[in-house]
Amino acid sequence: CCARIRPNADRAAGLTVERSWAARSTYEWPRKSFFGWVTTMGPDGRRLMAAPETVRARLTEHLDRELSMLPDAAFRWTPECVYVIALKE
Repeated sequence: CCARIRPNADRAAGLTVERSWAARSTYEWPRKSFFGWVTTMGPDGRRLMAAPETVRARLTEHLDRELSMLPDAAFRWTPECVYVIALKE
């Protein structure tokens, strides 16, 4: 992955790459925090808040039931991030 970054940064962005590397980061959410986030934030949360109370109650109950069946690993995200130190000359 890092080998592909260098030519693109050099050619496309006009940068001189000093160093590049990839590393994995892990982010984890407790199930309750994830449930709170998904029901109140972002486009899904906004749509849910705009729904009538009876629909919202049915949907949150369904979501809670579905999330409870997932293993803890489902609430873990481990992306590979690419870091580049480059200079503009």
